[in-house]
Amino acid sequence: MSTIRSQALGRLMSALAGSPLPSGVPQVIDTPGISVIESTLPSLALFVDNDTIEQVKASGGGTGPIFKRHLLVRLEVRQKAVVGSSARDQAEPILAWISKAIGTVDVANPSRVAHTIHEGDTKWETVSESDTPVCLATVDVHLDYQHRVGDAEQWA
Repeated sequence: MSTIRSQALGRLMSALAGSPLPSGVPQVIDTPGISVIESTLPSLALFVDNDTIEQVKASGGGTGPIFKRHLLVRLEVRQKAVVGSSARDQAEPILAWISKAIGTVDVANPSRVAHTIHEGDTKWETVSESDTPVCLATVDVHLDYQHRVGDAEQWA
């Protein structure tokens, strides 16, 4: 059995993998620290950023047997400019796909691996990779879930 966190990430990855992917949307890469070169653009990479934890208070005032967790995932989109269009404009279809894919993640699934999932902020940057300006858009995705204290594989 896998942890609730792994199950939630798996559901997100499955949604982003799509079937079929729209034209121009790359396959998502779940590899931290990847090296992106111009020939591989556009690219879409998933990075697990932070997982915060809070122990739920029991009705009597003590701590309960449940951990509430908030997992922050970052999706990094890189796209280069083409003649007549900016890199940011070229990245828009990928960002639109991310929003659509996140909306398809079933948070009310029978195994209840994620209570909520939603898209957060998008940060825009222009970076120079070789001689071509590249749009770097980072999308925050928030997953909130809980599990039993002492058992990260047992949904609570």
